[in-house]
Amino acid sequence: MQRGDGRASIEADLERDFGSAIRSTPKAEGFGLIGWAAPGLFLLIGAVWMTRWLRRQTIAR
Repeated sequence: MQRGDGRASIEADLERDFGSAIRSTPKAEGFGLIGWAAPGLFLLIGAVWMTRWLRRQTIAR
């Protein structure tokens, strides 16, 4: 690294030296794709479950 290197160059050097874990975000490919998709999937499942549960509660009353 030299003084005045661009951001992309510095990030590439850091990733080369320390691995992709330095970014603290999974890559959106392969197994890392699960890290991006899982939160949205869990929110969707929770919303469907909550909607069905609330409907049962109002019908029961």
